This record gives sequence, structure tokens and C-alpha cells, in this order.
Amino acid sequence: MVDWRTDEMPEDGTVIYRRIIQPYRFLPYKPNSEEAKRGKRGRWQVMDEAGGWDNCGEPLGTEWTAENPFKTAEG
Repeated sequence: MVDWRTDEMPEDGTVIYRRIIQPYRFLPYKPNSEEAKRGKRGRWQVMDEAGGWDNCGEPLGTEWTAENPFKTAEG
């Protein structure tokens, strides 16, 4: 299991991996919209620096670790 940390990140050339924590929301399309008529339920949005919302892809899970979170138990 990966030990996700929140202390200061190293500045010595160590490769680190980050988990990003950021506000997202799923905004449904209005029933009479073209997207809804095509069968789309809604879209993901991410909060911008000013508190507004920008459309984005589906969110993926800022914590960081020096451990490779993609490394399997076998190596």
C-alpha cells in the first residue's frame, strides 16, 4: 500500500507521484438541450481559480508519494 504524504515535497531530484484533490461536479443537461436529445445525461466540470466551472473529462483521483503507485507486488 502506498504511503501518501502531505508534508513538503523533496527538491533533490526524487521522482514523486501526486494525487490531486480538486472540486468537481456533474452538471446534468437541460431536458430540452441538443445533448439531452442525443442521450447524454450531463458533463463533468472542474472549479477554476476564480470559483467558476470549466468543462473537463471525468475526474481522476493533491497528495504525493515517492513510491511508485503503479508498481505491483511482483515488482
